[in-house]
Amino acid sequence: MRHSSVRALLFTSTMLVAAPFAAPFAMAQSATDLDDIVVGVPTEEAEGQTSGEGTDDGGIASNTIDEDDPANSGTSTLGQDSILLRGNGQDANSALVGLPNVHYRSDVNEDGEVNDDVGEGTDDVLDLQPQEISISGARVNENNIMIDGIGINSVVTPASPSTQGDESVVPDLLGFYGGHSQTQYVPSSMVEQVEVMDSNVSAEYGGFLGGSVNYKLRKPDLEEARGALSYSFQSDDFAKYSLGTEDKENPNNRAKPKWTKQNFSLDYSTPVSENTAVMFGYSTQRATAEKQRAPQFGSEVVDSKSRSDFYRFALTHELDNGDRLTGSLNYTDYDQDWNLENTRDVKLDIQNQALLGEVGYERDIGNLWFMRNATLDLGVNLQRNEIANTQDENQQFNWIGMDRNGNDLSAGIEGCDPVAGGGVQMCQTGGTGSKYFQDNRIGLDAKVSGEVGNGTFKSGIELEYYDVNRRGEAVEYYTSTFANTAGNCNPGDPSCTAEQYFWARQTIDAYNLDVTASKVGAYAEIDQTFGDFFLRGGLRMDYNDVLENVDIAPRLSATWAPSDGFSLTVGANRYYDDNYLAYAVQDALPRTRMGLRFGDPTLPWNETFNGGETSYSGRGLDTPYNDELSVALGIKDRFTNGFWRVRALQRKGKDLFTNEGTSTSPTLTNGGESDYKSLVLEYQKTWQPTNIPHLNNLGIYTSLTWSDSNRVGGTYFATPSQESRDVWYNGQAYNRSAWDENLGNLDQPFRATAEIRSQWFDGGMSLGLVADFTDAYSGVLYDGVTRPDPNGPLYSEYKDHRFKKYVLFNLNASFKVAEVGNGNDLMLDVQVNNLFDRMPSGTSSDTSPWVRGRTVWVGTNLTF
Repeated sequence: MRHSSVRALLFTSTMLVAAPFAAPFAMAQSATDLDDIVVGVPTEEAEGQTSGEGTDDGGIASNTIDEDDPANSGTSTLGQDSILLRGNGQDANSALVGLPNVHYRSDVNEDGEVNDDVGEGTDDVLDLQPQEISISGARVNENNIMIDGIGINSVVTPASPSTQGDESVVPDLLGFYGGHSQTQYVPSSMVEQVEVMDSNVSAEYGGFLGGSVNYKLRKPDLEEARGALSYSFQSDDFAKYSLGTEDKENPNNRAKPKWTKQNFSLDYSTPVSENTAVMFGYSTQRATAEKQRAPQFGSEVVDSKSRSDFYRFALTHELDNGDRLTGSLNYTDYDQDWNLENTRDVKLDIQNQALLGEVGYERDIGNLWFMRNATLDLGVNLQRNEIANTQDENQQFNWIGMDRNGNDLSAGIEGCDPVAGGGVQMCQTGGTGSKYFQDNRIGLDAKVSGEVGNGTFKSGIELEYYDVNRRGEAVEYYTSTFANTAGNCNPGDPSCTAEQYFWARQTIDAYNLDVTASKVGAYAEIDQTFGDFFLRGGLRMDYNDVLENVDIAPRLSATWAPSDGFSLTVGANRYYDDNYLAYAVQDALPRTRMGLRFGDPTLPWNETFNGGETSYSGRGLDTPYNDELSVALGIKDRFTNGFWRVRALQRKGKDLFTNEGTSTSPTLTNGGESDYKSLVLEYQKTWQPTNIPHLNNLGIYTSLTWSDSNRVGGTYFATPSQESRDVWYNGQAYNRSAWDENLGNLDQPFRATAEIRSQWFDGGMSLGLVADFTDAYSGVLYDGVTRPDPNGPLYSEYKDHRFKKYVLFNLNASFKVAEVGNGNDLMLDVQVNNLFDRMPSGTSSDTSPWVRGRTVWVGTNLTF
């Protein structure tokens, strides 16, 4: 590992030194337009800008904002260059986190709870899954994520996916670790363009409370053969680490993370006949890391690895009459080893596999009924998604190695050797069994569109059928111990030693469940221009056989554009969620049985509670929805020749699902509600300076976002750690649901993003700089476990915390180092994340004290 890192560093240094001397050779390349963020561009025009067919610039999007059609005021479109500039490695989602109304918090976890540990552990490095995002105040699993218009949203759980870090407290006996809100992990190198719709969304899109994200992948080129090859490398040698604990100490002597990451991508498109073209694509991410177990297990170092592969095959065929057939296969294969550091031998193998196949038919049908130049689009898609958590053992024991009084209780616990003076030290052994999830889908869709009057009309229908299987092994989890004063144990009892015995255990029976569900959606939308006014009206209907509700969502917007440089758009829209499909999957899951024994470990277990099965569907529930009001003002600045956009957004969430029962006896109701408000200011300009030598193009994009988000209820399930402990804060106890409401606004109230992109030497060099700013705000931090009443329960204690201002700079540079073959450019890529090595808000824990700062990616790419 060390030698490969040194070789890569030497190679990169040599290339960087040589790059300026290669500038004269780079000047021979033809100029290439800058990619840009396109705001408010209609879907049809955006597709035309990035088709990549018959262009000399590789399909790079235009640099201009379509100011003549601002109806899509809540849409931001990123081309490939912007995705690569903003993103981190091959994760396309990471490029979205700086956009207005798109939230990602480094100081809270996926559930919105405060993240008490911003330190980096090995599991953070090994996690190659896409970044989870929240849009317009919704949860991460309340978005509609699509590939070429086909939803890739997971139905494995209606709550946020369990994370590996949760396991160090209480394991999620029914949840899936490594689950994600997406089934397909889209690599940046395969994306031609991504549309992010955070408000004022067309009736064509449904099934979300947050927003819609549509990844448009590279398509086969009928005109000529073309391809791209890229490789990048990163390791801990290229990263700077600092201690992030409050006292800047490392009391547990935890080693700095040691790891490597590599990305490789290849795609190739070629015509195979005059009317047919195919495309092949492959992308892989690989990570290896050395993980240090907890001190009570001797700080043993174990090797772990992860892999994320993406395969793509696409075909385009034009018929003699002009009709077009398209098809594609996309396959995600993800695997991650996970060794729990607070255990002797607990190892979990996480596997996610997803296959998406689709066939489409496009036909121009001329005049149809009241439409002119009508087109018909038909599609069918098949999906197969699988998740597996595999472990060798299905009994797990949460032993106390050393108690709070410093007593060593580790005798009889294999491999457990607590460190004197190290405080409470837990020693977990065993495992929680294997779990499997399989999701098969069939989808059909039809769309007709054309010109009507002074505008357009479109209408469509969508059908989707789900067949889900979920199964798991029987599990026993031993949770709490008493001192074994008599030292007696039943022969062969694995839950008893001479020093301690378990008095509480949780048991889940083996299960094998099959669930089917279906839904249908239909929409119609028309837009018309009347002088200076543009009106768009749409209606969307959705039905599902889980809740058996017919949901009608109006979508309305009006634009006044009296001149080319001024537009005012107002919108009123409703969005219905379809996360309820995950509840159908949850039905009939077995509940935990609790067993107790007190005083004598030789007594039999007494089952005190049996939760039975869960049931959420068929209760007459309404579908959760958001009502939205939006205003957008677009102005062409005559002084700078840039474009300004101001947006105001308010959303009111109604009928949100919430648990008004208990964690052991959940009662799902429509008692939740939410409120999200935001104010956004954006500016964009692209030009060709004439007073700076060798600078061909320069582009600027900046946004300022203020937001406020509150949610009452809406907590679907308590996470495992939440089930075990309530919260103690400022001398008062809160149950988890009340605590969520008490926290209030967990979004950063004020954020800003600035992006500068430039191209030099006729495309021989490009430089980009992105700055993300988060203003200071008040929040809370986890402060350990407390027992206010010596005879009472344990609580998770939180304290007030003032999160400081935070500015993060990321640099992206690309240099032409050689010309290969007939005008094919070999480029050296360098990406520096956290350029000025700033510490994030929050603190790290003693178990993960190291915080990553400045980090460098190096790589190369070849287009041909």
